Amino acid sequence: LEFRRVLFRSVKGRLAPRDNRTPIATSLDSAIVLEGPGEYEVKSVLITGVRSYRDEHRGPAARHNTVFAAELDGIHVVHLGDYADGLTAEQIGELPGCDIALVPVGGELSPQAAARLISQMEPKIVIPMSLIDDASKSAAAIKAFCKEQGLATPPPAQPKLAITISALPEETTTVIVDARAEGLGGAESAASGTLGLS
Repeated sequence: LEFRRVLFRSVKGRLAPRDNRTPIATSLDSAIVLEGPGEYEVKSVLITGVRSYRDEHRGPAARHNTVFAAELDGIHVVHLGDYADGLTAEQIGELPGCDIALVPVGGELSPQAAARLISQMEPKIVIPMSLIDDASKSAAAIKAFCKEQGLATPPPAQPKLAITISALPEETTTVIVDARAEGLGGAESAASGTLGLS
């Protein structure tokens, strides 16, 4: 299983129908876009989407999010999306497991709330995904997240993470994966991104 963070900023394409603000690059026109909760099968991979919220509002004012979980090579990967509000025990129970958690940082989810969530989910690997385009603010958000995880400084960023189920660490480990620009002609510093699997 190999992870690379992909940065979509100023990309030509279309906006996702779910919120009319998330860019979908033209290079992804043939991609399957998962729009909400439910069970999906994409290229023999079962993906479970669980409804969550971006804030404490419910009803017509609710800002929805979907937490996606997939099993790849026996490893359960959970992508929290643009998550901000707490998952209930019932919602966590809907997930098929969590070996790797992809956690948004620098948005509405505070480092303290992220730490509580990680404690509930008990992943082996945590990958923070900065929601901030500005490189220095992004680095500060990742540093605050890592501090809340008990790390004095963030670990060195890696261009990608390749992992097998037998190589998962015993204790929860934070891994920083560099963002790379998609369709912008080169690498960018770690910033807001979407995770690509390759």
